[in-house]
Amino acid sequence: MEIINNNLILTKDCSDTGFCNMQKDLQMFEHAIKINKIIFRLYTWIKPTLSIGKFEKWQKTINGIDIVRRPTGGRSVLHTDDISYCLAIPTKFYPQDTTILGLTEAIHRIFLRIFFNLGIKAKICGKQKKGKGRHCFDSISYNEIAVNGKKIMGSAQYRTRFGSLQHGSILYSIPEDLYIKVYGSDYNRERFTCVKDLLNIKREEFIDKAFNIVKEVGVEDCCI
Repeated sequence: MEIINNNLILTKDCSDTGFCNMQKDLQMFEHAIKINKIIFRLYTWIKPTLSIGKFEKWQKTINGIDIVRRPTGGRSVLHTDDISYCLAIPTKFYPQDTTILGLTEAIHRIFLRIFFNLGIKAKICGKQKKGKGRHCFDSISYNEIAVNGKKIMGSAQYRTRFGSLQHGSILYSIPEDLYIKVYGSDYNRERFTCVKDLLNIKREEFIDKAFNIVKEVGVEDCCI
């Protein structure tokens, strides 16, 4: 499904492989720069996949889990039942604070509205003490979103002089067997939470509601 609303294009995509999802994100970014519009995509993963940061070192295979490298930095993310997003923003639509942190905060305000509208009391965090684990949800970075001190969404950003691509994942559920399989002793369930811990809602219903909230918000909140 795709909706075009002034300067914002919204896309709700089907599940795909890790390689295809990363290719779609990059192609979307290039297209957003070309047409000078913001593009927002929600998507899922067709099979368990570990996405690793651009500069992260990792072995080629881990217990049969697919591995894909992201164009953005940060730590690894295990994609299973999560809800991923990609937001491509040409420089024309940057907020007043054009730094990575400033743009991240502006984007995360959109997700705060999604969480609030669904009854989840999330907040944007200040400076936090980082965990030592190997995965994204082991630590809460500055300007990231948490619920009761536990991380629920992770994001990373890639930028050029023409614009920025930010993508990330909202944890819907946490399959502990897979997390232990991939991370072993680095797995610490106390550091993060998921939608299913907080709401009785199906993943597809959450995606539909998130999509509709962004449609209602429009481009204005992307550009504060």
